[in-house]
Amino acid sequence: MQKLIKDPTLFRANRERLSPMSWGVCAKGLWILFLAATMLLCSCGGGSSSVSQIPVTLSGNWQFTVANPADRSFSGGIQGGFLVQKNRSVTGGVAFSVSLPGQSGGSSTVCGSGSAPVTGTLSGQNVTLTAVAGAQTFVFTGVLDLSGSIMAGTYTSSDGAGCGTAQTDLQWSATLVPPLFGTIQGSFNSLGGSAGLSNQLFPVTGTINQGDNVGGSSATITGTLNFFDPITLLGDYPCLTTPTFTGQISGNSVILQIIGADGSNLGQIGGSVGSALSAVTFDLMPSGGVLHSAGSPAYAVNTKTCAGVGLSNAGDFGNLCLGVGSSKACQQPTVTISPKFLTFSAQSSSSPPTTQTISLTNSSSSAINGLQLQWDTSMNLNGLPNFTETDNCAASIGLSFSLAPGQFCTAQISFTPQQSCVPGVPTSSCLTATLSVLSPLAENDYQDENDYLDDIDYSVVPVPITGPGLGSTSAMGSKVPFAADGASERTPLQRLSFTNHREHPVQSLTGSGYRNFEDVRHNADID
Repeated sequence: MQKLIKDPTLFRANRERLSPMSWGVCAKGLWILFLAATMLLCSCGGGSSSVSQIPVTLSGNWQFTVANPADRSFSGGIQGGFLVQKNRSVTGGVAFSVSLPGQSGGSSTVCGSGSAPVTGTLSGQNVTLTAVAGAQTFVFTGVLDLSGSIMAGTYTSSDGAGCGTAQTDLQWSATLVPPLFGTIQGSFNSLGGSAGLSNQLFPVTGTINQGDNVGGSSATITGTLNFFDPITLLGDYPCLTTPTFTGQISGNSVILQIIGADGSNLGQIGGSVGSALSAVTFDLMPSGGVLHSAGSPAYAVNTKTCAGVGLSNAGDFGNLCLGVGSSKACQQPTVTISPKFLTFSAQSSSSPPTTQTISLTNSSSSAINGLQLQWDTSMNLNGLPNFTETDNCAASIGLSFSLAPGQFCTAQISFTPQQSCVPGVPTSSCLTATLSVLSPLAENDYQDENDYLDDIDYSVVPVPITGPGLGSTSAMGSKVPFAADGASERTPLQRLSFTNHREHPVQSLTGSGYRNFEDVRHNADID
């Protein structure tokens, strides 16, 4: 082991002192290193508060959530797809599906679906996107957050000539979906089929890879599945052993075709709206990325050993959960939350409350017990809430509830602004609330052989909610009733309440507590 030399003089390996020329070369080298380090620190802001942020970009895969019009003239719209940004210009493609309401309460009918080209711009954090979806055009305006992973705002739509109607100021949001690649580990949960494998769980491993972003409504997906034990090399799933798959991802929606060694189609994972299979989505959970089913069934298999016909009468079908890059992603039941945040438009305190919905879905193959909702909202000075929450998940907020596989419940969030913003806080997002979803996580903690602790913890997923505050000053009540007596008679005092809806304080009237009517009328401008 080398020892530190206490003598500050530099030595060669043969213990000779450095010559003056060697000192010069060494000093020059140290000076160059010092300059390089200084330039590096300057480029990084030197650790000061003036560190420049990396510009955000819209390039990537986005999952859109759009609000349906209040008149229920149509439902659906833009779903998900890929955007490519070059300088400030944005191009890409997104999938869309527009449905018309059914007659006499019947099921809705898809009147238009496919791929919509997208053009737009990103200027700072401001986003503008235009998507031509068949006969209907959607124009989105909003803001991209500093992380570059969430954008939200309002959109307008044109008349779709019988497939969609013209609308303005509807809410939308979009979440960036990370690339889908890496190892996968999870299981197929059989629910039925001619093979008779119902209620059995079959472990599966493999790999998955996403293709390049070419600005289309989807990107290619390829990979492998292994239904065998890596130690014994024996498989317990009689339908498949080591198939490959190919498919596509659009937003967080994934559809895969299961391919045999001879190139034949052995089945499918995930389906589109109206197909025999439910959607399969790729989502980020507290334990990692997960490819899972949103409903039942989510896969269908037809092979010689598990014979069947098509997707609706398959040899084996069921739900699935595949952890991506994480061995723990499918060990806990998962709850899908949509949307992941809410943003309300401006409105006055006297207008009816506006309402948006948050859906909670059990996306796993087993029931989830012990779920809870927690509600945190701001109150104004009069004790009235800016936001209110009601749901059909539990008897009341804070109580535990359960969701069966594929089951969902909803929370209704209503917004009526009751106060102005704190000075310095932007009016667009000064009023806030949070709906937190608590999912139970059971952990066995062995301290030693004589100590067993069975702890139940919770993963908490907050859903942030924002709305603008009021922006003007007004009096509560436009008229103050005084008795119609003679002007010389004193009438009983009437109380007039003023509310400041501006972002800055308003100077109050000063003077004696008793002022004549004309004086009050002149200063308060009462009509």
